[in-house]
Amino acid sequence: MASTKLYQILNVSQSVDDKQLKSSYRKLAKKYHPDSNKDNPKAATQFAEVSNAYDILKDKDKRQQYDSGIIDEKGNQTGFGGGFGGNPFGQGRPRHGGNPFGGGSGGFEDVFSDLFGGGMGGQPRPQKGQDAQIRVTLSFEDAALGTNKRIRNGAGKLINAKIPAGVDDAQTIRLKGQGGASPNGGPNGDLLLKMGILPHDFYKRDGKNIHVEQAVDLNDAVLGEKINVDTIHGKIALRLPRGVSSGKTFRLKGKGIIDAKGAGDQFVKIMITLPEDEDKDLLSLMKKWATNKLSLKSDA
Repeated sequence: MASTKLYQILNVSQSVDDKQLKSSYRKLAKKYHPDSNKDNPKAATQFAEVSNAYDILKDKDKRQQYDSGIIDEKGNQTGFGGGFGGNPFGQGRPRHGGNPFGGGSGGFEDVFSDLFGGGMGGQPRPQKGQDAQIRVTLSFEDAALGTNKRIRNGAGKLINAKIPAGVDDAQTIRLKGQGGASPNGGPNGDLLLKMGILPHDFYKRDGKNIHVEQAVDLNDAVLGEKINVDTIHGKIALRLPRGVSSGKTFRLKGKGIIDAKGAGDQFVKIMITLPEDEDKDLLSLMKKWATNKLSLKSDA
């Protein structure tokens, strides 16, 4: 009798339709996801079991093979799915180790090898373990500059994952061999890290370029003073031209995001700010300036 273990793992009956199957899988995947169970090492194993069960049952052909007993809950061949009760190619057995298909000895064993990926006894070839996926949340600076994160791999073990500089939101990084274990001695699956980058109050990203709006005092703009601008690589001095207007943008070459393919730039948009409290000296100066301006116009 065929196993019903995969249906039990997903808490559904064998008559479940695709919609109900998907709904149950999503609930369980959310429940056992390693990101939500950092203090429960068993959750990673349960998450892998749920994912494996859904991978088989969502596939029409695999589900039919599983229901018929042709494959087991790991997706491995079990036999002929109901069996023939003897030699599937005839009643007799080849005498003296002969090949029932003609030719040299070993033909019968070769057939089983082709069907099951091994020798007599149907031993399957080693299969790769299931891949696992987790979401990794990074600050803007960590994503731009690169960092190391302590995370749990597909086996629930804490590992140190190196995040390269310049990763972007929704980007996926593959860590080979850090996924689920193989069911029969093959290599481990991979761990897929999906990046989630937090927004920043000051820096705005555009590819490898960074855009900022820099507040500048009126006197610095008028007189053309040096100002300090924050970049992800540290502060840099920027000399303003005299009388610079609000909205003027300056380019800081190579001060953007640097990855293996090169460096981006930082673009600084000047935003002139006035004092929040009334400044009598500034008012007097502006009135005097406006009077002189009118006088020059009238003389012209």
